[in-house]
Amino acid sequence: MIAVDTGSDRHAYHRFPGTPTSISESRAWAIETAEEWGIDDTDDLALIVSELTTNAIKHSLSGQTDGRFTIRLYLCPDRVRVVVRDGGPRGQRTPTRRTALSTAETGRGLALVEAFAIGWGALRFGTGVWAEVAR
Repeated sequence: MIAVDTGSDRHAYHRFPGTPTSISESRAWAIETAEEWGIDDTDDLALIVSELTTNAIKHSLSGQTDGRFTIRLYLCPDRVRVVVRDGGPRGQRTPTRRTALSTAETGRGLALVEAFAIGWGALRFGTGVWAEVAR
């Protein structure tokens, strides 16, 4: 096992079913956890959790029957790291930021993550995405 040093002394973990209702439930859990850690401004965190969990459900096996995804939050001195692990790709898809057509109603999730996070990317091991927001 390879450990990644996030500089974190606190973390939280939660597993959710891969259903649309889990998007709001995971957002509420992340906000509650951050507030317990003394973080007052959770808007960027909430947005990022919503986008990453939506993608896990829509674009991975997590959205299949009995699918699941997990979220880990790491409290670091200057940031909060969000890790969303999903059930694996559908086909050969990997998390990629794409430019949505101006008429499209979807397709802007990772662009939003990129705009509001101080960094993000695909996990090096396993499947999923990480993002970091400033505290």
